[in-house]
Amino acid sequence: MVNLRSAARLFNDTYETETSGPVLVETPSLNMRIRTPRNFNDVQYYADALMSGDSLLISYVDLDEAASTRVADYLTGVCYTVGAKAELITPQLVLYVPNTVGVERPGRRNY
Repeated sequence: MVNLRSAARLFNDTYETETSGPVLVETPSLNMRIRTPRNFNDVQYYADALMSGDSLLISYVDLDEAASTRVADYLTGVCYTVGAKAELITPQLVLYVPNTVGVERPGRRNY
């Protein structure tokens, strides 16, 4: 199991000692890309990676609200198209995973 809260520390100065975020539980093979987009033009690279089966951990800290919304909407559309999932880690950190990767959030029922 991989605690994704520890990945959030890459983008935040605060550290949580309790695991309350999503945990990867099923990974036949995992190719994780961690990215911080600078503008909307970066999204095509992320979409291609997601469509090829890679997982993405995207930090939206360097984008303004309009660009963040635009990138998130685009990647959510890609998720819908390829059957992937998006999991909010923090308000500015989102995990996008293909349907071959199981993600479990403690305290929440997974279907």
